[in-house]
Amino acid sequence: MMDDFDKDELVEQYLLGQLQGEALTDFKRRLATDESFKKEVAVEQAILRNLKTVGRQQRQQQFENFHLEIAEEPETEVKVVKMNTQRYFLMAAASIVLIITSILAINNLITRQSTPEAIYQAYYEPYLIPRFRGAPIEADQRTGAIEAYRAGDYLLSIQLFEQFLAKENDEKSLFYLGNAYLAANKPEAAIKTYLTYLQQYKQFETPSKWYLGLSYIKVENNAEAKKVLKEVAANKAPDNIYREKAKEILSKRKFKKLPDE
Repeated sequence: MMDDFDKDELVEQYLLGQLQGEALTDFKRRLATDESFKKEVAVEQAILRNLKTVGRQQRQQQFENFHLEIAEEPETEVKVVKMNTQRYFLMAAASIVLIITSILAINNLITRQSTPEAIYQAYYEPYLIPRFRGAPIEADQRTGAIEAYRAGDYLLSIQLFEQFLAKENDEKSLFYLGNAYLAANKPEAAIKTYLTYLQQYKQFETPSKWYLGLSYIKVENNAEAKKVLKEVAANKAPDNIYREKAKEILSKRKFKKLPDE
């Protein structure tokens, strides 16, 4: 079975025609059965194809210009041969530069997609607090905090949650407060809140770890991010909707190579 943590390397080898044997068989099997993986490979393949197309077009234009220049220049046969040799090497050098530029462009694209900030932006979505099934009996700070959160007023939500929690302990409110902090771009406060929640409660343990991992990514604490996301990825509970996302982040080549400190 293909190792998810080597996915990026395997995609590159496949696109370059370097996969062989059982590795190639496993790769093709996953392409046929994993729609998400198939789309990801298709994107990388399209990028490579477009870069090659641009390269071919530029080289073709260079050859056409070269032939036009020769036709217009009344040179002797010896000079033309000499010119052909010189221009051949110039064009070969230009082609090498183009190839190197294409490779760098692909690597830069992969790098940009795998930086902590890029990973955070790609995977973070504010936690959706469900609506009340019925009208609340009493409009209190907790209710107001939830409604403010749902309306996108995260700073007001934080204020009301903090006021409510100062008076009484409430598991959901503490978890929601962590989400409000993260949504308000306050990852440090979110980390403290999620850690406090995980020390006291269990109901939202998995989503708390998922958002805690994203918070660590946001502040570039790579060691803690990897640690928490590995716990999420290892949790095979049917209701763990974050497992595959955590595995995807951990499998990203650049993220794997980031220093832990």
